[in-house]
Amino acid sequence: MVVLNGVLSEVEISDFRAIASLRIPLTKINVFVGRNNTGKTTIIEALALLLSSFNGYRDFVGNSILDLITQYRGGPRYLVRMNRPYAKISATLDTGSKLVLYILEDLGRSKGIDPIVMKGIEQALDQVADSMYRERISEIEREIERLKDRIEHYPEDSPRRKDLEERISKYGRELDEYLRNRDEILSSLRSRLRDEMVSCTVTLANNAVVNVHLLVKQRRHLMFEGEKEVEVKQVEFSDLRLQPIYVRMYRERTLIEKLDDLPIEQVIELVERLRTLIPYFYDYRNGMIIFKFDERKEIVPINVVGDGLLALLELFTPSIYGVAINLIEEPELHMHPGFMEKYAQELTKFAKEHNIQYVMTTHSLEFLEYLLDNARQQDMLNEVSIIRLYRLPDGEVDYEVLSGEEAYDELEDIKGDLRGP
Repeated sequence: MVVLNGVLSEVEISDFRAIASLRIPLTKINVFVGRNNTGKTTIIEALALLLSSFNGYRDFVGNSILDLITQYRGGPRYLVRMNRPYAKISATLDTGSKLVLYILEDLGRSKGIDPIVMKGIEQALDQVADSMYRERISEIEREIERLKDRIEHYPEDSPRRKDLEERISKYGRELDEYLRNRDEILSSLRSRLRDEMVSCTVTLANNAVVNVHLLVKQRRHLMFEGEKEVEVKQVEFSDLRLQPIYVRMYRERTLIEKLDDLPIEQVIELVERLRTLIPYFYDYRNGMIIFKFDERKEIVPINVVGDGLLALLELFTPSIYGVAINLIEEPELHMHPGFMEKYAQELTKFAKEHNIQYVMTTHSLEFLEYLLDNARQQDMLNEVSIIRLYRLPDGEVDYEVLSGEEAYDELEDIKGDLRGP
């Protein structure tokens, strides 16, 4: 397996949800700001889909990013901009690698798409159809063997034996039909896959197809007319993977489940860091947080502690696991200003010391002030970008990039509201 490493230097989004076209440079710490409905969350979603697509649409916690986003947005058809044939999300790593994700709803509307993408889809359809064909043959052969084992328990002239013989004969005819008409059946299966496809995603790295996901209304087999629920058929064309990412969107917190999987040395490191930041934090053991107030200790389940402490845990843990790219929606949510300041302080330290990248959204000017102030203290303002998103009169999304120095000067000199016009 080959693993791509690096952080993002640029992202380009075309026809994904409400975004027609954006091309944005990225640094180590990137904060998207702007009014509601300007595309902040959409950019996080786009990057989450692209980066996780290299790892079966899973982040390092194991969350299914594709399921999370499609369920939240009402289905895969809402990921492609209205009246457009497909969405395209691409990014460039600082190592020079180019990553691309295509999202299609209808193969009949794929005019103008890269021929490499269409070739990958056709090959994926071939592989899935062949897999379905072989799976059905195996099912028939197993059923025949099972019935043959049962038939031995009945007398020659018993009604039950005759019924089993008829069933064996029926399955035998079906097997013969499959074997005789292989090409015709495979063609029929491919046609059904195309007709019943809900959406399709294609991932590329450096202009080569890595994998194809087909989301289809799958039927059990060719002779069976009932439908199963919608499911994903994944076809891998490469063993290329991307280093794990961390995603936090829609106010969901699932990272705490990972703490108990850490080696004891790393748990100790995490505990010691939290003790320096939170005076009353004492220890963590098996899903429980231990607080110490003077001589009194309190033991509290981790899933009921405050958002500030959970936010710090979510900041520290991915770096311990070697996660280099973190996508976080509104990190300041429900956070006391004291925790907000500590969060900004530790975030800039991680970005500087461990080459970790953060792509975030925020509505909090206070969080921006803490972040920029800590970046200035650590001589990191050149690694910070504030991206202001806004809507033009025609409804399209546009942006302006402020460097850390520009944003800091605006905050200090005129206290400008960087959340956009």
